[in-house]
Amino acid sequence: MLSAVAIVLCLKIYLILFVMDFALGLYSFFSSFVLFNVLFFAYTKYKDPYVKVMEDKDNEKEKEEKTTGRSSSAPLISIVVPVKNEEDNIRNCVESCLNQTYENKEVIIVNDGSTDKTAAILDEIRKEVGVGGSGVVVGTAPALASNRTSSTPFSTSSFTSASSNITNNNIINKPKFHILHLSRSVGKKQAVEAASQIAKGEIYAFMDSDCDMAIDAVEKAAQVFISDKQLGALTSHGRVRGAHTGNVLQKMQDVYIDGSCRAIKAMETTFSSVTCCSGSLSFYRRAAIQHFIHDWAHDRFLGMDFKFCTDRRMTAYVLGTKPTLVRDKDEDQKGVEGEKVRANNNNNTTTAFASPILQTGNDDLNTLKSTSDPDIDDTKAPQHYWNVKYSQNIRVNVGVPTTLMALLKQQIRWKKSFIRSLSSTGGMYWRRPFYPALLYYIQTAMKFLRPYILFHALFVLPFEGDIRSTILWLLGVLFTGMIYSVDFRLRNPGDRLWIYRPVFTFITTFLYTWLLPYAAATIRNKGWR
Repeated sequence: MLSAVAIVLCLKIYLILFVMDFALGLYSFFSSFVLFNVLFFAYTKYKDPYVKVMEDKDNEKEKEEKTTGRSSSAPLISIVVPVKNEEDNIRNCVESCLNQTYENKEVIIVNDGSTDKTAAILDEIRKEVGVGGSGVVVGTAPALASNRTSSTPFSTSSFTSASSNITNNNIINKPKFHILHLSRSVGKKQAVEAASQIAKGEIYAFMDSDCDMAIDAVEKAAQVFISDKQLGALTSHGRVRGAHTGNVLQKMQDVYIDGSCRAIKAMETTFSSVTCCSGSLSFYRRAAIQHFIHDWAHDRFLGMDFKFCTDRRMTAYVLGTKPTLVRDKDEDQKGVEGEKVRANNNNNTTTAFASPILQTGNDDLNTLKSTSDPDIDDTKAPQHYWNVKYSQNIRVNVGVPTTLMALLKQQIRWKKSFIRSLSSTGGMYWRRPFYPALLYYIQTAMKFLRPYILFHALFVLPFEGDIRSTILWLLGVLFTGMIYSVDFRLRNPGDRLWIYRPVFTFITTFLYTWLLPYAAATIRNKGWR
């Protein structure tokens, strides 16, 4: 496969010089150049971080106890799922969180003002999991942003298990379980922020509500974080739920998502510099993002609130920062008191420290917000940026659009988020290793040049009589799709979905290309659907 791409790459040099239109040939050459490098690093240099951990056989019993959550030193992992109007899948999603084999976890579901049956389903799940446990706790949330003046009321369903070995209604073990019902929709980002204000975990697991994770996903992620103390974020491998029984669009998206993860994210992982931790399921070390969540949730762009969730922007923050030193408890307390003083001095402003987020029994704000992260080295200043990686062995089933119109609307939202992330990812990625940065900037430039190239190939050159260049370019597009098909077939023997990859390559080329300029032109439009 690599040899085929290398041969075509050399052939394109000849075509540029003697056969094809120069602009079209140069663009085609860089397409193959990027493809070759992605496949080269993905298949010769990539080492799955989970596999790497498992190959280390030292203290295997101790490792197993710690990474399944049974040890007292196992890190607490907070699984956070924001949801709005997801009645068809929310039960499946929540049960995949509760059923995780990793025991030291808490699950926080934030109902972002759903108007369908989502809230009722969540309360049903709470009753099923909380048989014999506590009832509903009602509280008041403060403003989710320090620059907002009004509170957001919510009700909270909360249950803490007395035993981690009880099996009840398909729940393997009963973790701390919180459901936050927001009375009005504040958007996914601010819903995540609300959860982060009460979460105690050293590691966050953020998952979209239309997804469900493999039963051992959290356990495997915990092992990677424990092994790599410099790891700031870890993203998973996605496959489309029900792709084999779904329609053609679902099948095409499945092959595309699978290849994007295994090739592009794997290549970036060889440099510990993944550019986008997917919203479907990604893990973050609390210390790497906690101070950024508020700014991320209240992001402003072009003088307006930017509504769309930008996974790339969250990832960029981790990529561009270094681990901070751990302060002692006295310093932390001084920090909290300082925040209170600043809140009192800020006229007409309510902060997260100004009033309780949730009061349960004798819990107070400091108790709910307290956490520790023993993985941070407090003996010396950090020298390196956080690692950001991808694991093929951490799996998540992804819900995708089932109609072409829904798919295009999703892609427009993602293109707007991509444009928003350019200043964050593009503004700092040069600090990462040189080679992935080079590939990132080449790919970014090509995305913006693609509309011109497409128009040039399909209209200008044929009008000028140069059909040959257009045909050779189209063959190059087909070749790229076939290479990814071969890649899928080799990794999934017997799976016939590979035949959909070349078709989807043409869809991304001839249809997705125009969505970027459209997204740029309509970026002030906040409409979600």
